[in-house]
Amino acid sequence: MTKKSIPTLAGRDLDGLTTHFLKVFPALDEVGQRLALAVYRNLSQGDPVSPAMLAATTRLPEDEVASRLAGWPGVYYAAHEDWSRTLVCCDGAAA
Repeated sequence: MTKKSIPTLAGRDLDGLTTHFLKVFPALDEVGQRLALAVYRNLSQGDPVSPAMLAATTRLPEDEVASRLAGWPGVYYAAHEDWSRTLVCCDGAAA
């Protein structure tokens, strides 16, 4: 691979990139911010996280947690039957 083929931010419009990424990620209200923080804190422990665990952590109803997560990009669930509705990674970050 040559240096010319390595993508860089040099010469790109930083404001344009910022605008693009702000459109991609959902705007979060205070509850959504609390939930996002709980997702990342729990995933940082290295284990899968379920909506029930997040509901307990955030003191939100489990159905609200599941509904909010369903609206976020990059939220993936395990396909294993024992891990039904278990969040395994978010925004491309493996748990």
